[in-house]
Amino acid sequence: MASILANLELSNSKYGLVQRLHQMKPGDLDELNQILVDWNARSAKIALDEIQSRLKLIEELDLKLRDKNSDEVGDLQPLFDRSLWVFGPEFESLEFTSNKGMAALASLILFVFGMFAASDKVTHLLVK
Repeated sequence: MASILANLELSNSKYGLVQRLHQMKPGDLDELNQILVDWNARSAKIALDEIQSRLKLIEELDLKLRDKNSDEVGDLQPLFDRSLWVFGPEFESLEFTSNKGMAALASLILFVFGMFAASDKVTHLLVK
């Protein structure tokens, strides 16, 4: 018990955890214990942060998709760049190249061969 109190003293939140534990119902304490059996606190925090981030992104996508004034390139494309996981786990891999990379490559090729000036409009047409 002394080592727990010493660790709480060293933590940034001090005794806030004890207060939260005090306010929990017995069933919730059992659930929390099971979470800590299955996960360490750092892993649980990482997973919960990722879930929270994805939920916020889904909400933002929903708002932008419902807004008739949303711009595809300016508003939606950046959101889709951050939400490729929506389309499946294969789009989360490091090997996957988003449209941005392909557009930059196409723009460079067109510029080098002198067919078009490198511009956002040209690369946007190529990506479509």
